Amino acid sequence: MATSSALPHSDGAAPSSFQVQRWVFAFGCGAFILASYVVLANWNLARFADGTPPIRLDIWLDHHVPFVPEAFWIYIGYYLIAISPAWLARRWSDFTPMVAAYGVATVIAWAAWIALPIRMIPPPLDCSGLTCGVLLRFIDADGGVNVFPSMHVAHSMLAALFHLRHRSAARWLVVAGALGVTASTVLIRQHYVVDIPAGVATAAIGWMAGLRVAGVRDARRALASGSRCAS
Repeated sequence: MATSSALPHSDGAAPSSFQVQRWVFAFGCGAFILASYVVLANWNLARFADGTPPIRLDIWLDHHVPFVPEAFWIYIGYYLIAISPAWLARRWSDFTPMVAAYGVATVIAWAAWIALPIRMIPPPLDCSGLTCGVLLRFIDADGGVNVFPSMHVAHSMLAALFHLRHRSAARWLVVAGALGVTASTVLIRQHYVVDIPAGVATAAIGWMAGLRVAGVRDARRALASGSRCAS
């Protein structure tokens, strides 16, 4: 199988101009995904307001997970973790597997959010303090839509996989952050428990797409290199 070399390690430093360009690209992609999330969230809220009955996915485990408002600060760490693989890119072609992996995972999430009228309906949350106030406002604004699969879980897991594959210096920190984000999704009642394995499965499909695209890219590089040597 070609996957052993499909995602080569990032060696050397990126050119100074590219160091800026890669973050502009990453933040641009993140802004597009966030905007699409908001559009689909508003669409889902509108169909529920029009009378579409919501599907609930709570299981017995959902009723035994503790409510930890402080986990909200870990939850929003997703926004940094999700774009962190941009740090691994040393040239534009390094983004190819990343765009494929994140793109496939995101499209899967979009399709599920459109096809399935699932809504997270948390129980009454009793807490106080600054963190709780911020969290309750966040939950109210979000509306409990776009939950299955969890994009927070899918993107965080993909970020961890890319850092592990590239053996980055921050890989274990990113892995810990991804696991923290995953746990926080249920600790703050933002997701059902089943949204987590759905997010992991979505990340796995995206990862395989990234490997496939990277394998094609590397094969073309090898072919081009061989052609130059032959000439």
